[in-house]
Amino acid sequence: MQDLEKQVAAYKNRIRDLEGKLYPGGAVGINGVAREALSVNIPKIGSMPPRRPQAPPVEQDLGAVRSHIRDYCRGVFKPPPPYRQVAAQPVACKGMGTQHLPPNHIGEILIKHYYETVHSIIPILHWPQFAGLYDDVKMKNDIAAVSPASASVLFAVLALGAVYTTNAEVRNLYPDCGKSFIEQSRQFFDLFNDEFTIDHARAALLTSIYLTELNCKSAAWTWLGSTVRIAQDIGLHRESGPWPVVEGEMRRRVWWGIYAWDR
Repeated sequence: MQDLEKQVAAYKNRIRDLEGKLYPGGAVGINGVAREALSVNIPKIGSMPPRRPQAPPVEQDLGAVRSHIRDYCRGVFKPPPPYRQVAAQPVACKGMGTQHLPPNHIGEILIKHYYETVHSIIPILHWPQFAGLYDDVKMKNDIAAVSPASASVLFAVLALGAVYTTNAEVRNLYPDCGKSFIEQSRQFFDLFNDEFTIDHARAALLTSIYLTELNCKSAAWTWLGSTVRIAQDIGLHRESGPWPVVEGEMRRRVWWGIYAWDR
């Protein structure tokens, strides 16, 4: 039996050799099977894999679908940040006036010191827009002129200005380093909100910086963690999105400002 098996193996090898001479192209092999099917096409080392042909995407107008997602999928599906329609933000309590804001000349001093210290290192605010917001509040004499998130940012800026100021009048007027301002900022900041904006991330980051300057490390660490989660929820860590140039640049600055402060 062993001799017969050796003879059969030898005959098969002989047949393959003869077929290779008879069919140089290797079109037909044993029992009529194509030789290409029996051979393995191993690519060369370092060669790039062949690209598969991709079918062109099917063009569909999904505008009507996206317009109804917010109405019919509320509480079930939340679109990704680049395509999420942010709901209208609520306004602060009307009739509050500006009794919680400092006098105009003191407020300008605080904002000036914030600009020269924090803003020069972490420019997370679009300064012309922020200055217009502050002027709007002063002109209307009501904090309800802006959204609660914007009011939270405003009071956080005033608090940090009180920390870094060297003005004697401000030091005498706010010996507690502006703790009343940061408390007002916290009251306008709603963590139960499900529609966060970039102002929420700014306010939380400024609160973390303020608490760090007061050596409240645990509280600052907690606020910083909330800042990162808010930033990820609204997609600040993503570069792509249908945003205007200025808004895209501010989103990038806020995200990397959070990253730098966390490091």
